[in-house]
Amino acid sequence: MQSVFHGPVLLVARSAEPGFRAFSFYKDFTLRGDLADAIRPEGRPQHFTTHGLTLAPFHIADDARYHAYFRRTEPSVVFGASDSGVPNRARGDGLTFLDVLWAQAPFTGSGPFVTAVRTLADAWLSEGRFTRAERDRVVAAAVAANLRR
Repeated sequence: MQSVFHGPVLLVARSAEPGFRAFSFYKDFTLRGDLADAIRPEGRPQHFTTHGLTLAPFHIADDARYHAYFRRTEPSVVFGASDSGVPNRARGDGLTFLDVLWAQAPFTGSGPFVTAVRTLADAWLSEGRFTRAERDRVVAAAVAANLRR
């Protein structure tokens, strides 16, 4: 479970839907490695949109139903529109391949990005988290990705 903050301000997703909402962000990342392209300003101060929902500051008192927590789901290793088709598996500490990769961001260009993907994919192969074919598909997806800064 996770929450979204804008600086120190908790943002809540306005929705009457029961249960946790599922958000996927890594597919929207650029080489900067931030949420700027996944969560967009809505036009009002500290209001944003993502996944078709408005994110608003928690402290605004009104009667709208909201979600303060969401379930992040990143099912496959994907870089923008380049999906490797390889499951985004987690290590024993709960961090997934994409979590570990994007913790290294920002990347100065596509070369350093592909090098980081290749290095991490090689580590996951040696630890038995990827097969050779999966490692190759992940690296190929990173090479094919068109991630801008």
